[in-house]
Amino acid sequence: MFAAPIRWALAVSVLASAVLAVPPCPTIHTWHNVTAFRGTWKAQLSSVSERARFFWPNCSEMNGATPTFEIVGGEPVESNSATFGFEIDPHDTFDVAYSLTLVRTSAEPLHPQAPRSRKQSLPSQTSDERKLFASMACTYVIAAAGPAQPDVRAEPFNGATCMWERNEGVGENYQVDFSPPGVETDLLV
Repeated sequence: MFAAPIRWALAVSVLASAVLAVPPCPTIHTWHNVTAFRGTWKAQLSSVSERARFFWPNCSEMNGATPTFEIVGGEPVESNSATFGFEIDPHDTFDVAYSLTLVRTSAEPLHPQAPRSRKQSLPSQTSDERKLFASMACTYVIAAAGPAQPDVRAEPFNGATCMWERNEGVGENYQVDFSPPGVETDLLV
């Protein structure tokens, strides 16, 4: 009865403790880890209001207006993969906002250790629903009312579970998951 909640709490605590040391980039305002419990996801960053600049842990700026990277469920955050830094532009105010969107790119792996199976179907769409994404997705809109006052809004699509947590003095961390078909969850979002 308590095994599933205990496993869930353990998984969350392991991910929370997987925070990397803050890279030595003096101009970066905040650092963020992005992880998935299951599945493979494409992550994309984008400015929403004012200019947002994103950096890799080696202090190099991410290329393009909407930098992307891949997240694979169950894999640890490596120092150059699913961690990004956010730099405040000298002309920004606290009206700056950006988005992080995670789109599930494959049905596998449900569990990294599990053997691969045939492609899993996504939930069906009824005629009166309008889907904004064809795949499972999470979109986070990230802003701040002031220093150390994050305002994060998470929006799930098509059965995705979007989570985030504060990492005091560093930034916020983002996690994505979903419940495989036929598996009940004890997580309330």
